[in-house]
Amino acid sequence: MNEILLIFFQIILFFIFTSLPVNRFLIIKNNNFTNINFIESISLNSLLLMFLLLVCSFLKISIENIFLFIFCLYFIFFIFCIKNIFEKKFSISLLNIIFIFFLICIFFNTAYKVELGWDGFLWKEKVNFFFNGGYFFEINNYSVEKNVFNHYPHLGSYIWAFFWKNSWMKYEYLGRLFYDYIYIVSLFGIAFSFKKLQELKKVLLIVFLFMCTYDDKLGGYQDYLIFSLITIFATFLINNYYNKINDKLFHICFVFTGVLLPWIKNEGLIYSIFIILIFFFYENKIKTKTKKKLNSYFLVIMVILSMVLKSYIFLVILKEDTILQFEIDYEFIFNMDFISFVNKVYYICYYSINSFFKYPIWLINLIGLIICIYNFKKIKLLRIFFVFLILNFIFIFGVFLTTPYDIEWYLAASLDRLLLQTSGFYILMFSVLFKNKIVKL
Repeated sequence: MNEILLIFFQIILFFIFTSLPVNRFLIIKNNNFTNINFIESISLNSLLLMFLLLVCSFLKISIENIFLFIFCLYFIFFIFCIKNIFEKKFSISLLNIIFIFFLICIFFNTAYKVELGWDGFLWKEKVNFFFNGGYFFEINNYSVEKNVFNHYPHLGSYIWAFFWKNSWMKYEYLGRLFYDYIYIVSLFGIAFSFKKLQELKKVLLIVFLFMCTYDDKLGGYQDYLIFSLITIFATFLINNYYNKINDKLFHICFVFTGVLLPWIKNEGLIYSIFIILIFFFYENKIKTKTKKKLNSYFLVIMVILSMVLKSYIFLVILKEDTILQFEIDYEFIFNMDFISFVNKVYYICYYSINSFFKYPIWLINLIGLIICIYNFKKIKLLRIFFVFLILNFIFIFGVFLTTPYDIEWYLAASLDRLLLQTSGFYILMFSVLFKNKIVKL
């Protein structure tokens, strides 16, 4: 009974931390913000919370005190804005109820299957470090026997430790529930991007997306955080283009996403570069009504500086050999014969197809890409998905073609998760096709 109450308490806690300060009830008087919905508000607040935790993770302050600081900060903001909050009439829709229902289901599923995946144990060692009061810049002093893996970024583990430490009862899976939370938020964000779709169809779409992407064997893995952030960014991009969401909200989403990704997994650094390129391509090529602005370049510089900071910390302060986890043997690359090259390409394609069946969302994405090819010239925004797809597969082929080790083992162990991380981006193609009446749901 206590665990059931804890799960409901954790839902309330997540709502408190992701309802302020970027909230549609607080900015409703500004007409530029009236199109932001409940899920978009939670999405931005989740990114804001993760950003605050990232900043706090570098400070030599206990996790309990950081929790108290953020809670008090939000409470003060609530007091100052309480008048505006209650000026707006609150309404509960079917989708709000379904959202809560999904959270309860996935939370109970995580509580029932508390086992960690193989990679989850590696991340948990870093969680233990923070849970026991570890300070980020002392991580090199942590026992080597603990396999803390200094070259693994720390943000996901820090969030895990943060919510684990600040739960009433110290069950470690309570910290992991935030992964589930933001994952469900990102799926609902996709459904909400279909503005004209009936609520019942949106619910069915969410169920379908959940079945096509969720894998409970990835307990403790960071891949769903990557999936969620990339999906949220793509959702805001689509909504900014079609639903006239204020540019400032989209720009906030871009900065938070670009800054956070490198601190979750090493490949997040590559994805941040992709998002910068997509942002430039969208602002300067797709969004023709908006002229080039200095603030767009300033936002990109902010993200780039965060990437440089991450590289400096890992290479100079932590004295790691590389900022990426991937081992590249340049001598091996230049000495690779044609047959070896063809074999590697074959294995990459073979395991990619296998991954499509493990996560069926990629089969759906392929159908969407085929439809997009026929409408490429009609709908300018579709080019975004092709740019991201090309960049993504250049990255995948580049990593596996240059590895000198057993490529089959690496492909079997990681390719499906690499594809899962970015799969949410492409499903937004159907939102574009739906808005342009190419497909009907």
